[in-house]
Amino acid sequence: MLSKRYRWIAGFLVIVCAILAGCNGDAGGLPDETHRDDLDEERRVPPQQQQRLQLLDETADRMYAELMKGELLAARERMRELGELAGRIEWAGITSVEGMEALMTAIVQAKELMNAVQAEPARLQIAAAQVRLTTDALLHRHQPLWLEYEKTLRTDTEKLREAVEEGRNVIQAAQQIYRDYQVIRPAVLISRPIELNVKIESLLAFFMQQANVIDDRLLEQVAELSRTWDELFGKDVSAYLPYAEGQNPTYWTLVIGSIIITVLCFVAYRKYQSEMDVVPVTGRKKNER
Repeated sequence: MLSKRYRWIAGFLVIVCAILAGCNGDAGGLPDETHRDDLDEERRVPPQQQQRLQLLDETADRMYAELMKGELLAARERMRELGELAGRIEWAGITSVEGMEALMTAIVQAKELMNAVQAEPARLQIAAAQVRLTTDALLHRHQPLWLEYEKTLRTDTEKLREAVEEGRNVIQAAQQIYRDYQVIRPAVLISRPIELNVKIESLLAFFMQQANVIDDRLLEQVAELSRTWDELFGKDVSAYLPYAEGQNPTYWTLVIGSIIITVLCFVAYRKYQSEMDVVPVTGRKKNER
């Protein structure tokens, strides 16, 4: 009987250890899911291609910094280098055809503006920003720089909602959103499905064709645009971004594991008590014989 009891206790300890190991594995896996995805992406891209992408991004960063400091000649040279680097990269497996075309178009437009006889500083800065954000999106799939534009687009959308409620300046408000979205559009084509970009541009085109009238149906479309921003910036589901900082999977897995272990301990205690009660009775029967 004693041997049987030890075997039962040993089996119980094995189960407890297995539960603790499982909780630890779950807690350790969730926060690093994005990091593992990043590593998987790097493994899929050949090392030489990865180095070229890194150099492309660094060159774009230098180009943008030089342009912001007014060093147009230096920025022009960086842009020339960007064109050559982009031409040496094999894009298959790195981004979609639409993403590649978006980057190439952004580079060509920026080069044209830099080489223009009459400079257009505002347009040139936008074009340079497009290139910078797009090269960054190629390397940083889960935390690209263009995500920082969320606040701008949210503010623009709130102004659009106010314009719709007042029945005036609807087209102008929609045009402002369109201009701000165009800054990140090439990078979005790198990071998100093309269908999402089509949806955004369709909604903006819809508003830019509306007359200044008060219509509840327009408010519904403003709400739809807000939901689309949720999808773009990963607020509706954790499909694009890492898990939120507010969540604590380690805490909750330990809590759940503790509850399970407590229940098992209670069952073990009752089982042990039951066996203790049975032994004396059996012994007495033997003695009576």
